Amino acid sequence: MTRHRYPPSALLGDYARAALGLALTLLPLLLVAMPPVAAAIFALLALLFALFALSTLMRQLGTVAVDERGIEVEGGWRRRIDWQQLRRARLRWFAARRDRRAGYMQLVLAGGGRRIAIDSRIADFDTIAAAAARAAEARGLALSEATRANLAALGIIGD
Repeated sequence: MTRHRYPPSALLGDYARAALGLALTLLPLLLVAMPPVAAAIFALLALLFALFALSTLMRQLGTVAVDERGIEVEGGWRRRIDWQQLRRARLRWFAARRDRRAGYMQLVLAGGGRRIAIDSRIADFDTIAAAAARAAEARGLALSEATRANLAALGIIGD
């Protein structure tokens, strides 16, 4: 069994975005008299940024465990997908810049009525992606061309 965590340094950007969003929504809400509709909009936006901060904290505190039987996310809401229940595996690349040199990957697994999404900022992402690829192959799941290309880019499967 392997256990994986998101290093705090990998989540600093998410924490910064949550803090900036809360500052830009809560401060005006608390310091400026505004019409009820505007106050409701600011309050809703503040709630969204607070939920984003909470989900980032849950991601930092949680772990992803991978074993021969399946994958499990612990922390916050516990979710497990047994490899024998795997129905879909997708590995996507998200470019952070127009030149596509910077970005991250997201592995999305579904099965047994559950969905697990893990991004490549987690420690030893390649190990998780390789286990998922082996399980998908063992189940005979068809992988999209993009998923296959991304697995090849990680060196998990051949071109």
